[in-house]
Amino acid sequence: MNRQIAFPYRLAPSGQTETSDLDDYIRDLLAQIVFTDPGERVNRPDFGCSLRRLVFTDGRSETTAAVEALIHSALRQWVGEVVQIQQVDVTTADSLVAVTIGYLDVHSQTLRRVTLTT
Repeated sequence: MNRQIAFPYRLAPSGQTETSDLDDYIRDLLAQIVFTDPGERVNRPDFGCSLRRLVFTDGRSETTAAVEALIHSALRQWVGEVVQIQQVDVTTADSLVAVTIGYLDVHSQTLRRVTLTT
């Protein structure tokens, strides 16, 4: 089984570095990109996408479509070798934003779907 370093970094009860399986690892990668704003990381100023822009907008379809395109582009740029992004849907309700990502796991050739919420 393919194991990766867990995110966020933490120690297991055994004192060793905690690991996660490939599905959890990919979910963690996607979440890091979606929830990081460009400019937030000093050494990678172009890492992330602009999801937080949507929180303070009126939720119009044009704004949502623009944010979906930004997320899709960022995911292709940063995890394009690990997954092939099939679909990105952003929905808003009250003060919550949900991002649903459909992707193909390149390693296992399995279609998967994950929903991330703020």
